[in-house]
Amino acid sequence: MTRPTRSAYQRRLRQAVPRAAGAAAVQTAPSAIDRRRRHLNDYMLLYLFTYDAEIQPEPFTVDTDGGQLRSMFVRAAETSVYSVLGQQTIPGLGASSISGRLDWGNDQLMLGTDDVARATIRAAILTEDGAHIDVSYDVTGYIGAGGTRRVTEHDHDSSFGNEDFPYEAPFVTAHRFETSHPRYRWLNAQQGIGFGKFQIVYSEFRRVTCDVYAIT
Repeated sequence: MTRPTRSAYQRRLRQAVPRAAGAAAVQTAPSAIDRRRRHLNDYMLLYLFTYDAEIQPEPFTVDTDGGQLRSMFVRAAETSVYSVLGQQTIPGLGASSISGRLDWGNDQLMLGTDDVARATIRAAILTEDGAHIDVSYDVTGYIGAGGTRRVTEHDHDSSFGNEDFPYEAPFVTAHRFETSHPRYRWLNAQQGIGFGKFQIVYSEFRRVTCDVYAIT
């Protein structure tokens, strides 16, 4: 067997190096795990408004295998939309603060056998300067151990809230807004989030209060 000349050996070496480098490149390509982010997306909450509402008694109810479905309405004359901070404009936006009342509101509430309240809510805000803002959002909240039974049996149990010490069930919402009024049209592009409480008095949903923010 003839030994290859030095130049032939060098040619073979040059041809082999790119192939080896390419193979190494494939082997060292970052995996899906390596590409995972190592920091959280940066979001902030911008306070918009607060609303309080009294709920009409004797809702329409339907019993189901998963719990009780309730259709509830607010008392429009006993609602309020306002700024807890008393601000006239929304910081960072310069937009007018939102104040007035709820023109109407309907709550399709499911009280589950797992004592979790799940609701789809539609409402309309009538501002002090005459604008209408449609609001829609979903609600999820735990109403306490045995809460569904105590509410649906309507036994006026004072241990489940009374006038002096109402039982408060916290909930979280995801708000969307729609309006054609030029002063508040910026709301259409906002994703809202709310932190609220249902107040239960003698085993009845009596009122609701919620602080609403925009995710920025």
